[in-house]
Amino acid sequence: MRVVHLVRSSWPTVGGLEASVHGLAKAQRAEGLQVVVAAPGARAGVFEGVRYRPLRRLGPRRYPGALGLRRALAEADVVHVHGLDLLADAAVRLHPRVGVSTHGGYFHHDRHRLLKRVVMRLMTTPTLRRAQAVWYTSRADQLRLAACGVEGEVIGDGIELAALRRGLDPVPGRWVVPGRVDGHKGHLDLLRAIDAMPGGGPRELRVVGPVAAPDVAAALRGRGVVVTGALDREAYLDELRQADRVVCPSRSEGFGIAALEVMAMGVPVVLSDIPAHRELDPCSGARVDLRGTGAGPALQEAARLAPEQCVARQRAAASHSWGRVAARFVQAYRAMS
Repeated sequence: MRVVHLVRSSWPTVGGLEASVHGLAKAQRAEGLQVVVAAPGARAGVFEGVRYRPLRRLGPRRYPGALGLRRALAEADVVHVHGLDLLADAAVRLHPRVGVSTHGGYFHHDRHRLLKRVVMRLMTTPTLRRAQAVWYTSRADQLRLAACGVEGEVIGDGIELAALRRGLDPVPGRWVVPGRVDGHKGHLDLLRAIDAMPGGGPRELRVVGPVAAPDVAAALRGRGVVVTGALDREAYLDELRQADRVVCPSRSEGFGIAALEVMAMGVPVVLSDIPAHRELDPCSGARVDLRGTGAGPALQEAARLAPEQCVARQRAAASHSWGRVAARFVQAYRAMS
């Protein structure tokens, strides 16, 4: 089976969406599928066994189309589109077997709410109804897109367990926030909650990930927070291994891959109380409404994680191995009309 994964951003860019598509492609290639990742701005070549094909971007970064799309999809038995954008809109018109994974859509923050409703009605709804399959990346995505009237199936992201199960070396008092610096990621909410902690905050706070919102990064650095910027995979994982606590303060996630990876590593993690995190996390006591009243005391209490909570989370994360997720998608491909 020849599969083309179509996504708006990919290697060498590093982020949750990029890691998700690459992890799935690697797992499917190991199962014998012929896999290509096609993306605007991709670096042509083979990375960890996965072949990448660049496309020429058209339109905005968050909602792009691309030139050369018809040719990139021509030899595919199945096209798997990741995200809701012009690429998805075009793919369902160019190929007879297209499945769409939602990956949070364009609902990462509350800005442009009216415009998003218009886009969902006029563009996203026809696209999802035309697709041969729709795979909601989380139950939260399914609820967000309920107005489209497409049932679909919930199939979440996966993680590479082998790469995450290495020894930890925590630095006392060091808190780490993983992932992209962006407006909806909740970094400033976390700072306000730390300020309100009765017993005082961490000795050191580090934010590890690429910067998409320079104003947020500047505000963090102005408070003495270390903002590393984009790191390669091993350097990123080393940051997590050295964390005394990890905090994932996001206001919205399509799935929550960063949280899931930290859970799999066995690092104590405090999660914001959002739908995507609730789906992944069996330990309700370690989730905090960082925007609510009493966020400071709640954060302090949540940071006192018991060892059994880390064990329960590791077990929950193990069910999201890429091998299991890839097998579910292969079944879904075969079931497509």
